[in-house]
Amino acid sequence: MILPIRVNFPINSPLNYDLRGYLQQIQQREWKSSLDTPVLIQEVLSLLSTGDAPPMVVPEPVIPQEESPDHPPLPVAEPELYREPGGSVPLSSGLYMERPPIEPDCFREIVQPGALIQIKAPRQMGKTSLMARVLNHAKEQGYEAIPLSFQRADNKLFTDLDGFLRWFCEQIGLRLEIHKHDGTRSSCGVRTIDLLSQGL
Repeated sequence: MILPIRVNFPINSPLNYDLRGYLQQIQQREWKSSLDTPVLIQEVLSLLSTGDAPPMVVPEPVIPQEESPDHPPLPVAEPELYREPGGSVPLSSGLYMERPPIEPDCFREIVQPGALIQIKAPRQMGKTSLMARVLNHAKEQGYEAIPLSFQRADNKLFTDLDGFLRWFCEQIGLRLEIHKHDGTRSSCGVRTIDLLSQGL
């Protein structure tokens, strides 16, 4: 016989997956203060004397809480997804797990002139989330940070240096709002240097 009693734990507060599987069909009681003690004790004694199990109830669907630092994941992971899998974990999310010394090393390196940070890991291991935090750290230090994904470039650009540099200039220029095509026939290499010089 199971008689669930929630002690200062509201009925509408979610249980973890394992507990919910056991208790979702059993009517639960709630203890809020010492005033509830006599009623609950009387009910427990009544059930023990009769041997009857608590009445079954139809479980109500549980809506997962929005992820936030104030509402961390429950001890046993819920099967429901709060968002589509993949992509970056938001900077404000409490679900991101730091992995020292990786973050401090990246934060220290990103502010060095000509820094190059290579992040290698299997899929869904947090590479994009780490990169977002490194760029955010650079912004907090007063740097202009521009995320640029080569996955959005046409594959043919990687076999055409002039075309690649033109695409690169367009992407950087759009984000910095400094690119103005003057109609000259100068090489893309020269235009790339001019563009970066303006940005710097």
